[in-house]
Amino acid sequence: MTKKTVTRGIVCTLFGAVLISSIMNSTTKLAFTQQKEKPAEQVYKNIQALKGIPALQLRPTMTFIAGSLGVSCEHCHINPWESDVKSAKQIARRHIQMTQSINNENFGGKMVITCNTCHQGRPVPPSIPSIAQAAWLKSENKSEAVKSSGALPTVDQVFERYTQAAGGKTAVEKLKTRVLKGSLTSYNAMTKPVPLSFEIYEAPNKRLVIINTPNGSSSQGFNGINGWISSPVEKREMTAEELSQFKHSAELYKIIKLKESYTQKRVIGIERVGAREAYVIEVTPNDGKSEKLFFDVQTGLLIRERVESETALGAIVEETDFEDYREVEGVKLPFTIRLSKLDSGLIRKFTEVRFNVPMDESKFNMPVTK
Repeated sequence: MTKKTVTRGIVCTLFGAVLISSIMNSTTKLAFTQQKEKPAEQVYKNIQALKGIPALQLRPTMTFIAGSLGVSCEHCHINPWESDVKSAKQIARRHIQMTQSINNENFGGKMVITCNTCHQGRPVPPSIPSIAQAAWLKSENKSEAVKSSGALPTVDQVFERYTQAAGGKTAVEKLKTRVLKGSLTSYNAMTKPVPLSFEIYEAPNKRLVIINTPNGSSSQGFNGINGWISSPVEKREMTAEELSQFKHSAELYKIIKLKESYTQKRVIGIERVGAREAYVIEVTPNDGKSEKLFFDVQTGLLIRERVESETALGAIVEETDFEDYREVEGVKLPFTIRLSKLDSGLIRKFTEVRFNVPMDESKFNMPVTK
């Protein structure tokens, strides 16, 4: 990977995420709207088995394949990415066509049989059953699901308990501005993790995120009217979808506005998250994606968020774990946030959290080109 490889930093606040693209080469510097509107073969080179899918779907679809096989991009690709040198790429194309054919002929085109059906995280799927799969042994295994000894609480009860555990409505409503600083470390199978520093500044209906990378600082902001992105190689306004996500992340009072954040919500059971037991609430946000929120049975705090997204070959999942809750001015916040995806991981550690800091509104405007 060269220095011009795409560097991506994701900084998550309590519920939101913001994506900052910093260093982009000529191949990957594609407008978001172009990827959304055009098929993959019109944006990328040498697309064969996945012709017709939206260009924006190509990357998550590749993530689905890599996660299903437990490999990195380099298992099939070399630089340039369109090269067909590796035989694994040819095999992947045949297997995509095979699963598509099975699903079309047997399941009405629904992606029931996928790469993960056979591979289960292994490059070569096993053809011989292991002893561990035997029924007499499986019956001894403990499920992640936990049987409830009584009636489950309602959604409103879980949300209200979370609000109280986080400090209560009165304490949260006193928050007018917020400053967060810390370190960001990204993990994947292709590059060594390099800690980066970040800063987040928030005011009502305004937000600024700055990430310092080896290639320079990248920032993304919203001044109440316009959203913008500024990096060493580009300066532009956000797309409508980027701005919607960024504004959603900027909400200072999300803790006390859970009801308004989701169109549908229901408690579906109790599951274990590590050593903790958590009430699981299945929710549907305004963007229509399927999400699950996990609230600690004992403390009432949010400890995990799981988001499911569809790709051309099947669904992929990403999980965000909220850890090390600390109280700052009467409000509890997670000081460590872990994002786990099929192809990468991200750990954010906050070293400084301050509320009600005076802020000049010009801070949220796009930087002026010198």
